[in-house]
Amino acid sequence: MHPLEGLLELAKLPRSTFYYRQKAASRPDRHAALKEAIKAIFDSHKGRYGYRRVTAQLRRLGRRVTSQDRGCADGTRKEPFLRRPG
Repeated sequence: MHPLEGLLELAKLPRSTFYYRQKAASRPDRHAALKEAIKAIFDSHKGRYGYRRVTAQLRRLGRRVTSQDRGCADGTRKEPFLRRPG
């Protein structure tokens, strides 16, 4: 097994960043339910709904959605979440 310091040096990653990411990865995803709802709406319309229509549909279903929530869930800020089929 390699010592952590050597691996961090090889990856050019600060030790504090390593531990921060490790801790963040162990936390549950607070947007998991929203992501599932968005994916269900997106898939049920065969990928033809953009973020505006998905947001409108969520609001019609009684979900409170802000632009910050939508950004985290649809991938405009963090990871890619929804992609058009094809």
